Order: sequence, then C-alpha cells, then structure tokens
Amino acid sequence: MIYLAIVLLLVVPILRFGYHFGDLDHVILSLRGIANANPSAFVNDWFVHQAPQPHWHFDLFTQWGESLGLLREFYFAYWLATMAVFLVAVFRICRHLGIEKFLPLAILLLVLEPLHLLGTIPLVGSWALPHFLGGALGLLACSLWLEKKNIWLWIIVPLTSLIHTQHGALVSLIIIIGSLPQFKDRYSTILLGMLNLVIVFVAAKMRGLTEDGGIFVQMCRDYIQGHCFAPAWPSELFIPMIPLGVALIIFGVRFWKKPSDSLAAIILVSSSIAFFGTLADYLDIPFFADLYRRYFMHRMTGYAMCFSLIGFIQVFLTREENKLQVWAFRSFMAIALIGIFVAPSSVFREETGLMDSAKTIPMMEDIGQKLRILIPSGETIVADPLIVWLRHASRRAVITDIKALPYQADTFKEWKLRFDDLGGYDFKKLPYESLLQVMKKYNSHFVLLSMNDPKYPKAVQLMKPLMQIGNEMVVFTLEEKALSQN
Repeated sequence: MIYLAIVLLLVVPILRFGYHFGDLDHVILSLRGIANANPSAFVNDWFVHQAPQPHWHFDLFTQWGESLGLLREFYFAYWLATMAVFLVAVFRICRHLGIEKFLPLAILLLVLEPLHLLGTIPLVGSWALPHFLGGALGLLACSLWLEKKNIWLWIIVPLTSLIHTQHGALVSLIIIIGSLPQFKDRYSTILLGMLNLVIVFVAAKMRGLTEDGGIFVQMCRDYIQGHCFAPAWPSELFIPMIPLGVALIIFGVRFWKKPSDSLAAIILVSSSIAFFGTLADYLDIPFFADLYRRYFMHRMTGYAMCFSLIGFIQVFLTREENKLQVWAFRSFMAIALIGIFVAPSSVFREETGLMDSAKTIPMMEDIGQKLRILIPSGETIVADPLIVWLRHASRRAVITDIKALPYQADTFKEWKLRFDDLGGYDFKKLPYESLLQVMKKYNSHFVLLSMNDPKYPKAVQLMKPLMQIGNEMVVFTLEEKALSQN
C-alpha cells in the first residue's frame, strides 16, 4: 500500500499540473537567491534589492543551487523532500486512526483537491515552494500532536516556523486551541505553541514583515483579491465551504460526545477558523475580516481540508450501532466530496496539465536567454506589469509587476508609484508619449510591447526592434539621444 501511495503522490500532481520550475511563485521567491549567486542578475532592480521576502532559507537554497549551476536539480530535490514529509505525515495520521491500509485513498483524495481553496492552495503541489514544505511539516507536527509525541513536537514545530513562519504560526494556533480540552495532559504543548508564536512574531519583525499590517489589507482589497478579499470572489469559489461545514457538523457531534477525541478537536479548530474566517471575510465584518486578511489565515483551509478528508475516510469505515446516524453522516460526506470535485480548479474542471507545462516553461527559458544577450546587465525593461515572468526569465531589472508585491510600507508606496506610472492594469491605454516619459524617468532604453498595443505602430516607426517573441510581442530599444529629446 505504501508503494501505491508514493506513486499516487508523485505522479498525480504532475499529470494534473505538470512539474513547474522557473514560473508561478518562483518568479518572485527565486530572485534574491539568484541575485546573490549571480552578480550580473537583476542589477538595479529595486524590488530584488529593497523589498525583502519572508523565505530567507529559500534564498540561501536558491543561491547554493544557482552558484553550482544546478538550480533545477536542487529544486527537484526540495520538491521530493516536501513530498516525503507530506507522505510521512499522512501515514502517521492514518495509522493513528487505524486506517493505514487506506493510505492510498487518503493520498488520492488529497492530491485531487481543487487548486483554489478559499484564497489559498492545498498543502501539496507539483513544484518546489516554501509553502508546500512548510505545510508538509505543519501537517507532520499535527500528526505528532495526535500521537502525543511531545519531544518530537519541540523539534518539528520550530522547524516549521523556520521554513515558513506563517505555517508555524497556524500550527501553533491549532495545537494550542486543540489542547485546551485536555489541559492537564497537554500543558507542555500549549507552552510550546505560545513560545513558538512569540518566536514567529520576533522573526517576522526582524525580517520587516510586520511594519504595517494595514498595507497587506490594502493589497488584499486592491491587488490580490483572489487570495484574501472574499467579497470579490465569484460564488462558485465558495464550494469548498461545503466540506468544511459538513466536517463541523460531523466532528462537532463527535467532540460533544467525547471531548478527548483529538482528531475531532483538531478538525473543529481548523475548520472553524477557515469556515467562519472566510464568512467574516465575505461579509466584510469590521475587525474580524481585517484580522483574518492581515495574517492571511486563509492558509488554515489547507489544514482543515486535509484533516476533514482523512476524517471522512475514517467515518465511512466506522461501524457503529446507530446505523441511521452513520448513514446520515455518510450522505453528508458524499455531498461534501462531490462538492470538492466539481469546484472550480478541481480535477474535473481544470484545463492545465503536463503538456501545457512542457510547452510553456522551455519557451520562457529560451526567451529569457535571448533577452540576456540582447539587453546589457544593469538595464531596466519597461513592460506591462501583468507580465510577471519577464524579470525572472531575463535576469534583468523591470519597473515593476503585479506579482512583486512588497510587505513594507515604504516599499509598497514605491511599488504603487511604479505600478501607476505604467498605467496599472491598463498598460495598453498608456499613451506613447507617457511611455517615453516613463523610460526617461527610470533611465530605461528597452521596452516590451504587445503587437495589439495601440503604442505598437508608433514604436515601429520611432524605435528599433530587437527581437520578436512569438506572434505576440516585440522588444524595442530607444537610443540615449532619442530618449533625452523626449
């Protein structure tokens, strides 16, 4: 069974999404490490050098891989390590519940979760990310909590925070609240959780991530609504609320009957925070909505779904005397599971996959290599801020992009100024004359334009084309003399 679970865990995510390297969140999280290893990369890029990101261990790991010319291999090893930790965590939970022979079923359900889970993504995916490794370690910590392996908890919980401070904070919250009904037996765990929360806060403070939480709330409202501003979500994105609600009912009843049921406690804690937090977010309830967004507690949904799905398997396999109650619970769960797999971005509705990834990533890498040859190090490219892969692929500075959001108040003001200079979401509406002013302001001699951009015909007349990217975009250059005249 363990071998089947391993195959499912490694193969299914890749078949769904393809194995990703150099795109998605790598276009932000890999930048600092690459810059540290390669002095010619991202020279004069304000974001890379002035807006610290929270995952410093990933910076060091990336720097190591890039300096050896083995970044792709390093990331693959990071992903394999993540999947190994995730597998151990799920196995331990299933073994604790006496359903270890159904481990492949649990893995299959978990890797088939929708990609969009109430503002976050599942705890497992098909590329190397601190979120996935932190989530896997967090799940492992929860499995140790279920088994009352207190000594190991004192190792894994801080390690989770080291890899991903947010997951460390969420796991601390889970084990603190989950331990309260068994305070006499769990007081050391509560102490661990409280100490870890203090460590997380201090680390975030040192990294400059807590200067102004209101900045992140503003980002949620104006720029990353899909992540943390539920009032803007389409109604169908709320489908994952169904299994969370079902879990609250089923395991609420179990906990009411048996407060010592650790699984019921941990499901109640995670599902309650995810369910009612999302509800507060959607209704935009003062204080509670901002609190939920400010600390991006949407990530709790990943834990809630993991625990709920495994708990559902256990209930399906439970034989109790009250058959009516069992069948009622099973009917609830059937509705919940159907809801999961018809949700947007679920396995039955997605359009991405291995073939798309195989085509897209090499194309971006090829474009990036050509741009490095054409554009000297230290130059800045002017481009639509919605083209988020350009900086990473080219290793050159850009004015800004919509994914490179800083967490500090001063750098966020700088980002917003640059974003507005480029026309915000409407780069194509930016007049040609304004484009020249932007190039002059940021001392840029290169611009990337789409062929359907209204500025394109004028650029063809007045600028020098350097490279055409497919049938969609062209890189232009403007001489220093021409730039100074405008």
